[in-house]
Amino acid sequence: MAQETRSAATQKSAADVRAREVEEQITDDERFALLVSVCGENLVIATPRDKRIPEGTPMSSGYTPGVPRLGVPALLISDSSMGIVNLDFRPGDTATALLASIVLASSFNPELARAGGRMIALEARSRDFTVQLAGAACDQWIPRAR
Repeated sequence: MAQETRSAATQKSAADVRAREVEEQITDDERFALLVSVCGENLVIATPRDKRIPEGTPMSSGYTPGVPRLGVPALLISDSSMGIVNLDFRPGDTATALLASIVLASSFNPELARAGGRMIALEARSRDFTVQLAGAACDQWIPRAR
């Protein structure tokens, strides 16, 4: 049994192998570019679109360029604990507004929290967002039914 456990622990998953391959090939400039997320044009406060963001990219809270030559996709980031945020980045695009996290928490209703999370996930996916800044949109702080 100990031998089986040791063997399983030393096996590398496909994801581990792929990560190692990317790490061996990525340049320092590409690695550093992954550390910073940039914002798109904001029509309300008149900030220009960052040149690193390709035209037609749906914007919300941030964009982190990928490394196409290594198959590393860009990250499209949205604030979303109360629904997918649109700070005038996407004219005409509306999303479902959800309850403030404190109100959701005071309901002590895990299913309500899960339903909100599912709605956020569906709306994010429909807009191609890949990262959700939704720290309060989880059910870990709601007592689970026993």
